[in-house]
Amino acid sequence: MREAPITHSPYAYVPKQDLTEEERKGLYRTRIDDTFKPYTVIDVLTKVYHKSFREDLQIYIGKHPEDFHQSPEGWKAARIWVLSLRVIRPESVFFQDADNFHVDILADAQIRFEDVRVRDPAQKNRIVFTMQLRLRYCFDLRPCKLDCCFSGVVLFEEDSLQALDKTGITLDKYLLPYLSGDQYEKMAQFLLHRYNLESSEKDVPFDPEAWISAMGVKLEQGAFPENGVLGEYFFSYGSGLIVDPETGNVIDADIDPATILINSSIEPGGVRNTTLTHEGIHHYLGRWFFMLQRTHGHQYCSYMCKRRSKEQDDQTTWTPVEIMELQANKLPGYLAIPEKYGKARALKLLESYGGQRNLANISRLIDDMAAYYRTTKTVARTRLLDFGFSEVKGVRQSANGDLVPAYLSTLGKNETYTIDEAQALQEYLENEQFRKLLNSGRFVYLEGHYCLNHRYYIAEDQMGYLHLTRYAREHMSECCLVFRLSYQGAFARIVNGVLQKGGGRGRKQLTFVRYDGSPATTEEGLAL
Repeated sequence: MREAPITHSPYAYVPKQDLTEEERKGLYRTRIDDTFKPYTVIDVLTKVYHKSFREDLQIYIGKHPEDFHQSPEGWKAARIWVLSLRVIRPESVFFQDADNFHVDILADAQIRFEDVRVRDPAQKNRIVFTMQLRLRYCFDLRPCKLDCCFSGVVLFEEDSLQALDKTGITLDKYLLPYLSGDQYEKMAQFLLHRYNLESSEKDVPFDPEAWISAMGVKLEQGAFPENGVLGEYFFSYGSGLIVDPETGNVIDADIDPATILINSSIEPGGVRNTTLTHEGIHHYLGRWFFMLQRTHGHQYCSYMCKRRSKEQDDQTTWTPVEIMELQANKLPGYLAIPEKYGKARALKLLESYGGQRNLANISRLIDDMAAYYRTTKTVARTRLLDFGFSEVKGVRQSANGDLVPAYLSTLGKNETYTIDEAQALQEYLENEQFRKLLNSGRFVYLEGHYCLNHRYYIAEDQMGYLHLTRYAREHMSECCLVFRLSYQGAFARIVNGVLQKGGGRGRKQLTFVRYDGSPATTEEGLAL
């Protein structure tokens, strides 16, 4: 027998100040292992609130039969059955209030009505039809409430949550926002306006600390024994090492929800600002996901952001945590360098250098943009790409764990001249065309590239080491092989109640595409 539906999650909790010492300890970090599996809206509705979509529809139709079927004159509906119901997907939108948060469950339903003649009930007529509809549920996602109720049925597409929403920011089954294309720009503009951080007259650099404060998020200086940790966001009660602002000593402290720990060893500047923005985005974009997990009883408390390590390249499945990480990696650039001002400043800077898009000017442009907007060079480079400065693709590239010398590149999206030796070996084993090209002996591996072995492109320094020439770095299409870049899955795990992320896009894969250079430009080419 199905459990009776409930409206209140057993995992709701009251604010910390109302708890006893024993209750408070129970709320702090619960240690769970790597078997963490995030819960969907469907999981929460059925397993926590014991909702039956079919029964909810049956009850609603019983109260509102006229919305589904009009009996002929002289007849009336006597009995109604929901023969079957197939859930297609949950639907929701991002911009809602926590205490009145709606989710639609899109479903196909087969319904049967039995009409009887008013003057002669013995005469019956049965009608069976299939229709697509939405079951609407209302959540109260405040931590102290976590309530849920069935609101009704939506019969028409134009009345759905997504149709009525004008922002276009929809949510997936985990209540994480879908963001793509210009939606990042729209989200950034909304946040700047919402928290009074934009200027209609001046190109003012974004202040992440002011934004974090405006959202009511607390900021602490953290001390992390783990290597490579930049920051940690607490969406529930937890504990961590912080630097006492009065004494400067490292202490073990209880951490309240909506708190960011920034690594105290990070100096003021681009890395710190980008990390703060990154953590603030986890708070803002991930709040519905975090509360959904809390509703089902997950007791993890924080999300730790670390630099990527090589052993994290084996996971091949995207997770909700990784989606959050991708968004928190990408959105800071839109907040730090808005297109309204960023593109104009970049053009002005380039003009001040003389206007030429050579390697020196492009590298300088990235440095100056990062310095002005107080962000990292990686963020500045990414935004310049967004603005159409395709030449920056060859700046701040890495191979074999190290940055390679900058070069000019105007390759298309997801194409590169740079490849790790390990990736190249894998491609050599799997790609016959690539294998034949290398076996010809015409190319040599230098600085992360496979370059044509000719004096135009390769030179020896005073120590006897080979390097690409300046000419080669400004004419890569003549001499270097092209690879297609893709990502296969990502990494996320939980250690001691802390969500830890890997790389923002998963395991990188490079596939040989082509060689653009004209062989007639070299002596070897002429000989061939």
